[in-house]
Amino acid sequence: MNHAPKRAAVGWIALLSIPILSWAQVADDSREKTEKVSDILSALQAEPGKRIADIGAGEGFYSLRIARAVGPTGRVTAVDVSEKYLEKLRARIQQDKVANVDVVVGAVDDPRLPQDTFDAVLIYNAYHEMTTPEPILKAIFLALKPGGRLVMSEPLHDNVRSATRGEQVKDHEIGPNFVQQELQAAGFEVIEQRPDFLAFTSPGHKGGFWLMIARKPG
Repeated sequence: MNHAPKRAAVGWIALLSIPILSWAQVADDSREKTEKVSDILSALQAEPGKRIADIGAGEGFYSLRIARAVGPTGRVTAVDVSEKYLEKLRARIQQDKVANVDVVVGAVDDPRLPQDTFDAVLIYNAYHEMTTPEPILKAIFLALKPGGRLVMSEPLHDNVRSATRGEQVKDHEIGPNFVQQELQAAGFEVIEQRPDFLAFTSPGHKGGFWLMIARKPG
């Protein structure tokens, strides 16, 4: 954990002057600085008019950025199994007056997406939490248009690269070798891999996020 320098005279009274949504904004600002957001958007080919799904959207960090990238003629579907997170996303959508994001409560084995609809799908730091990956990938495959992309990025520490899938998932991470096999079994073509996409910055943590781009044939 990184420790910031202590500041004097900062207490609850000072914090009360911070706007209500600032905590989300502070978290977003931090992620903007540490994550390769523009690279994710580029991998998705998030351009005006595109239809993109964000599966495992959480509070919508990427959903909102994709929404801006695809513009008013495009549309984003944000999917998560957590109603608590999605409720926060709905509040942000309303607060920011975002008109091109649909919020969907998914099931553990089904993201509940319409077939042949999406130009791209993003799963960021969420695939390792999916307990039923096979039906999830099948549903995504069906939801994508022919030639549509699935972009995935997951964390992996160097010291567990040779561990089993189960051991990695227990630590909330997964290796690209397992994911590639599962994508290919679902019918995807893996067209690009970036094994060193984003390095961990915390002291003592060696490894980082990898990124993989797959495509639905056709």
